[in-house]
Amino acid sequence: MKNTLKLALIIPIIGLLFTSCEDDEQVKMKSRFDKGTFVLNEGSSHSTLSFLEYNVDSVANNVFEAVNGIPLGNFAQSIAFSDKYLLIAVTTSTTAGYVEVVDKETLVHQKSFTGFSYPREIAVNGNMAYISNGSGEGEVFIIDLETLTIKEKSIAVGKGPEKMLVANGKLYVANSGGFTNDDNTVSVVDLSDNTVVKTISVKDCPRDMVMDKDGAIWVYCGGVPEYSSDWQVIGIINSGISRIAADYSVQSFDIGKKSTSGIKNIAINKEGTTIYYVTDGVYQLDYKDVSLPASKFITPENKPYSIDINPSNGDVYLCEIADYVSPGSVVVYSKEGDKMDNYTVGVTPSACLFQ
Repeated sequence: MKNTLKLALIIPIIGLLFTSCEDDEQVKMKSRFDKGTFVLNEGSSHSTLSFLEYNVDSVANNVFEAVNGIPLGNFAQSIAFSDKYLLIAVTTSTTAGYVEVVDKETLVHQKSFTGFSYPREIAVNGNMAYISNGSGEGEVFIIDLETLTIKEKSIAVGKGPEKMLVANGKLYVANSGGFTNDDNTVSVVDLSDNTVVKTISVKDCPRDMVMDKDGAIWVYCGGVPEYSSDWQVIGIINSGISRIAADYSVQSFDIGKKSTSGIKNIAINKEGTTIYYVTDGVYQLDYKDVSLPASKFITPENKPYSIDINPSNGDVYLCEIADYVSPGSVVVYSKEGDKMDNYTVGVTPSACLFQ
């Protein structure tokens, strides 16, 4: 288990980050977050942001609050980079969700965008950021990152939109069905005029997506929960992975009742050739495979809540949770599946983002 840096080591940099004097020490401090991995933690009372610093082998927890002096808010869902900013979608426990924008190297607050009912995922394309929103009928909001303004008109998509991908001038939106789990579509938006040009049926409750080397979109579909008479989940119906080819044809694979409650369940290496997905373990397949693997690639010690691949070396990062109130872990495996590191982070870690 790696040593956790005390907040006392981080707090002294706050004054430097907020001063206007550009002396050598401040420039040095501004590079504090430029080489490492951000970990978003949903939390129980409020969300936090952790930072795994490269070449130091340590983790600093709650860095957003340490820098800005206020908590991040509760139930943060996703993070994404633009050239200048780190964006964080925060759902909150009410209908007052928002998107926080901070400097990607210093984490200093730049702006908060409000007016969202249920913000979920972020996709960045150049100077535009797209935010999926809504637990029922869904929409995608557009933020202009050059002017830090939000576009007046949103894009209507399916129910409960989650993960989005930009490919070949199109925005792919996975419509999960939200609270009612009653959507099984991916909306395709032409970014030249922000109109939906195609709605593609996949397996039930699509939540996460990756794009392979050939431009095919692999969609992780969580399926519909099956309940007992006392409302305990006893199975999952119509879960699976659907592959959308460039011509929009669909090939689907059944994963039966092994779906997970995690929110980020599929990942791909930088080359776009090796796909990883999470159910009762981590499975690996080649992008040209015509069936899903039968055996696990990794058997985690705790419940995996998300999976990400470090693009610089192909290492597999699993966010694991013991429960929803205790600190979770980021466990790092090599691309061969060997366990390498284990970092203690915040409560309910849900995403890793590599700087």
